[in-house]
Amino acid sequence: MVAPAATAGQSKPPSPMMVGMNGGAVCAVPEVSSSAKAYSFHAKIRQKIAVEASRQCGRSDIPAIGEIATFARMLRAVPESGLRLIPWEEETTTGISAVLRDPAWSRMKGFILVIGPEGGFSAEEIELARRAGFLSVSLGKRVLRVETASLALLAILQYEIGARETGSTA
Repeated sequence: MVAPAATAGQSKPPSPMMVGMNGGAVCAVPEVSSSAKAYSFHAKIRQKIAVEASRQCGRSDIPAIGEIATFARMLRAVPESGLRLIPWEEETTTGISAVLRDPAWSRMKGFILVIGPEGGFSAEEIELARRAGFLSVSLGKRVLRVETASLALLAILQYEIGARETGSTA
């Protein structure tokens, strides 16, 4: 099974590691939302981290790491095509599995994922994302840490896409 192509916009995790690399993201755009503290790492350091993370998890490709961007700029910088998902702890009606199993999205191969900061996105940021074509989704009842949410979302994508490709109903 080929992993789905996922571009991840991720708020600052507790360490400079872009944890989405281990889960299969093909590109990462570090972003700073309203509740995340600004941080800066030289581009060479961010790319070195991506190389080391890729090597550690046995990836043959190295994801591109974009420049650190504001939340609004990151929303404008993501690819035009692909299913745009933004997990939000206050989303109560749309679960990630329901979206991925919806026939309207069943042919989607590319995904743009935005992972929030510790403390979550503000309602205003979610509204900006929705206007940019993102679907807010729930990852379940528990609030996940930044580094856990990105890996959980990528694992859910890989599982659902794999089930779809093999015809499994699990």
